[in-house]
Amino acid sequence: MNPREAIPLWLAKADDSLQAARDLLNAEHVGVAASRAYYAMFYAATAALLHEGKQFAKHSAVIAEFGRTFVRQGVFDAGMFKAFQRAFDLRSEGDYELHPSAARRRNRPPTPPSCSSPA
Repeated sequence: MNPREAIPLWLAKADDSLQAARDLLNAEHVGVAASRAYYAMFYAATAALLHEGKQFAKHSAVIAEFGRTFVRQGVFDAGMFKAFQRAFDLRSEGDYELHPSAARRRNRPPTPPSCSSPA
């Protein structure tokens, strides 16, 4: 498939991820919702860059080139770009960091692993 033909598929992935983020946030799965929200932005940015004939393998490259191509040119607002960058950070936190507060938010105490064998 030629990259420009993939644009509608990237946009569909963005829509799906955004809806998943909303659903997860409503269910108080904040970390996973942040991840899906970031991916919605990432997929949309990927589609926009493909429209310009630009394709990248790394998330950091997509974010940087989106800033150069669209924000510096005034196509997208700098505040929106900062939200994209912040979403990348939140996605990393949600995907890779442990937060006991997430279990408390759902009114469930974190369950420690059992160290004793049944007697």
